[in-house]
Amino acid sequence: MFTTIIFALAVVTSGQAGRPGRYQSRCYARPNSTILDYTVTDIQNRQTTKVSDLAQGALTLVVNVATYCRLTLHYLQLNQLLEENQNLNVLAYPCDQFGHQEPGVNGTEILNGLRYVRPGNGFVPHPRIHMLSRGDVNGQKEAPLYTYLKSSCPPPTLAKFKSRESFWDPIKPSDVSWNFEKFLVSASGLPLYRFLPNVEPSRFQPIISALSEPNQEPASQTEKLKSLLNALDDSMERDQSA
Repeated sequence: MFTTIIFALAVVTSGQAGRPGRYQSRCYARPNSTILDYTVTDIQNRQTTKVSDLAQGALTLVVNVATYCRLTLHYLQLNQLLEENQNLNVLAYPCDQFGHQEPGVNGTEILNGLRYVRPGNGFVPHPRIHMLSRGDVNGQKEAPLYTYLKSSCPPPTLAKFKSRESFWDPIKPSDVSWNFEKFLVSASGLPLYRFLPNVEPSRFQPIISALSEPNQEPASQTEKLKSLLNALDDSMERDQSA
């Protein structure tokens, strides 16, 4: 039932994506393809797994991560978000294309950086943060999963690139703009929303709760989510102006 509701929501919401918001955008419906069709490799490069085996019929948040970024503290909020939501998984994709802020060349270096440097203090990613092998999210060698996500979700209107710290060529308008950009995907594998890097994971709780409510009419749920997304834009605007 949950998967069916989210699939219907994705078609209604994404099919009417309209103008992207400032800090978030709604994705377009592509029901003939989902992220569940893709495979990913674990952070130690030991095992290739279907995304469907990691998503396990739940909502999925796909995040390109980096250890030595000011946004690395988002890991702490991701852990908390997962503690509070059993119907959520995270795919964390280490990437060194933004300011060379993910220099770890293997899983041991990346995980030790998280544990001892940033966030530090013995930090360990939540078991449902599936740490993947380092790779590209933009450019000629970008991961196929990211090609799909970017083609499904237009960037929010405030997306900006730091040209001197963006290490791929050419830069396309649809490209991921910086570390910790986030894509929220339905239980059926359809991309729902794209969020700018500076949107903290803690702001997703109302959206996840709305997506998780059972027995909702898709149209009613869509209107509720639209209101929540507009509120997110407004709260981000206020916080950025403070």
